[in-house]
Amino acid sequence: MKNDGFHDAKLSFEPQQTVSFFESETFSEMLYLHLFSNYLPVPNAPLLLGVHGPPGHGKTYQIEQLLQKWGVLAAYISGSELESDRAGEPSELVRRHYSELGAKLEETGRPAALVIDDIDAGIGDFGSRVTYTVNRQNISSALMNLCDRPESIKSKKVRRVPIIVTANNIDSLYEPLRRPSRMMKVHWEARGDDLKNIARTVFARLCDKRVSDALVAAFPQESPAFFQQVASTLATEQARRAFAGLPREKTLRYAILNPDAFRDQIGETDDDPERQLSRLLDIAGRMKDNHRG
Repeated sequence: MKNDGFHDAKLSFEPQQTVSFFESETFSEMLYLHLFSNYLPVPNAPLLLGVHGPPGHGKTYQIEQLLQKWGVLAAYISGSELESDRAGEPSELVRRHYSELGAKLEETGRPAALVIDDIDAGIGDFGSRVTYTVNRQNISSALMNLCDRPESIKSKKVRRVPIIVTANNIDSLYEPLRRPSRMMKVHWEARGDDLKNIARTVFARLCDKRVSDALVAAFPQESPAFFQQVASTLATEQARRAFAGLPREKTLRYAILNPDAFRDQIGETDDDPERQLSRLLDIAGRMKDNHRG
């Protein structure tokens, strides 16, 4: 739900409240400390938190879920919005969201944060693969100015609002923007117990947790997104088998008109853990083969 450019974390993600979510304590503490240190504010606390790492590891998803849980009002800007035919427009978008969030925080006392997703896709330096425009320079300058003067925009007093950016390659950003006094860089990659617990949540309705643990052990270098796709494929196959006698054109229309009938068919259909694991390994193996192809 949008509201004057805002994504209200509590309202925008209402449909996701019924979805199980594994909260990584490491990720949660890192995000909490950034918000807390900026609301006090702690002297010299960086305004920017740069969460970076490989794609598919849930950087943005966890930020969204945690901000929702904590009742934080958030405005979201995607990397694609950092480019425009009009010079200065994207940097003005950043300043406007920041200013409006500060006003909301001041008015309501509710915590607020500005989130820029995939910032490297918008202003990263990737050599000859990128066309460089004045907007890239303007955005970096606008963010640096906010970091250095977080309570002032164009000589107008504003309330300090923490900024969170996500990136796959944060080192592609302008180096002065990344310096410690402006940005706290945190690498995130779900591994070990975090990955295992995420997979348990993803497969909660589909198989025993011992089965999902074994699947992670077989593919320890894959991302949470990989296991989400395995689960999605299995769920789709389960729902489709329940209506195997119907023609495809009818099931497509039925899926639109009565999706709950399909969703009700999703769940553990085999009590044998070995058969469950064999099915998941088959799906995961096919996915790996398809990606290699």
